[in-house]
This record gives sequence, structure tokens and C-alpha cells, in this order.
Amino acid sequence: MNEVLFIIIGAVAGLVIGYVVFAAARKKQLESEKSRILEEAKMQGENLKKERIMEAKEKYMQLRSEYEKDTNKRNQELSNGENRIKQKEQSLEDRLRNAKSKEEETQQRKQRLDAQIESYKKREGIDRNERTTTQAIGNHRRFISG
Repeated sequence: MNEVLFIIIGAVAGLVIGYVVFAAARKKQLESEKSRILEEAKMQGENLKKERIMEAKEKYMQLRSEYEKDTNKRNQELSNGENRIKQKEQSLEDRLRNAKSKEEETQQRKQRLDAQIESYKKREGIDRNERTTTQAIGNHRRFISG
């Protein structure tokens, strides 16, 4: 009976020691798995964070590009509008210069024509005076001869 008791105590002690060893090994395995899972989760979190940062940077670059494109388009439209206005101003200045030039030419022509008219009037006056004088001389000769 002592032998059976020793065998039962030995078996119970073996089971208890086996359970303790198994529990310790299992605990170590679970700790290791826990560390691995946490490390994996940390890596996934870092990768996700990097992905989101890259997406945010890409979105920023896209928005910035669109903004610059819109701004350049507006600036080009403004520049085109300014150029059209400058061309119209230049055209109006040219037309004004031409009108002034034509007005000056017209004024000079008028002065020349007025001078010619005066010259003709003087000649006509001289011609009349000559005719009158010639007639007077002729009358005077007739009177003397007659």
C-alpha cells in the first residue's frame, strides 16, 4: 500500500509539476505571441500612418496644382484683357493722331486757298483797275482827238 501511495503521490506530483511546467511554457508562449502581435500591430499602424501621410501629401499637391492652374488661367485672362485694352488705347491714339494730322492738313489747305483767293481778288481788282484806266485813257484820247 505504501508503494501504491508513493506511485499516486508521484503521479500527482508529476501531474502538478507537468501542469506548472506546461503553464509556464504556455505563459511564455502567450507572452511571445502577445509581443509578436503588438509588434505587428505597431508596424501596421506605422504603415497605415505613412500611407495616410502620403495620401494627404498627394491630395495637397493635387489641390496646389489645381490652385496654381486656376491662378495662372485667371492671370492669363487678366493679361489678355489688359493687352486688348492697350491695343484699343493704341488704336484710339493712332486715330486721334490721324484726325489731328488731317485737321492740320485741312487748316493748311484752307490757308493756301484763302491766300489764293486773296491773290485772285487782287489780280481781279488790278485787272479791273487796268480796264478802268485803259478805258479812261481811251476816253481821254477820244476826247482830246475829238
